[in-house]
Amino acid sequence: MKRFFPGLMMAAFLAVSGANAADEIAFVDLQEVFKRFYKTELAQDQIRQQADDIKMEREEIEAEVKVMKEEIEVLRSDSRDSTLSAEVRQNKRDQLEEKLVDLQKKEKDMADFEKLR
Repeated sequence: MKRFFPGLMMAAFLAVSGANAADEIAFVDLQEVFKRFYKTELAQDQIRQQADDIKMEREEIEAEVKVMKEEIEVLRSDSRDSTLSAEVRQNKRDQLEEKLVDLQKKEKDMADFEKLR
């Protein structure tokens, strides 16, 4: 009986302690804490700024490509214009070839830009 009583007292003590501890349990949404952490917000702002810069740079390259394509179409139509002399048409063809090479290079640069970013 002497052995049973101290064990019963210990079990009762743990039960009471456990009941008090149950009142103090708190749950924390770590994802929400992470989102609201000031360094996380700063990092998100930096990422958004970089994304905006990349988007603007990409739009500039696309605008350059569009202008080059328009110039190529003008040169292509001029090189086929029969009202111009043969020498002028040949000059337009040479310019057209140069522009096509430049366009291919610009498109390659754009593809490389997209891969890197």
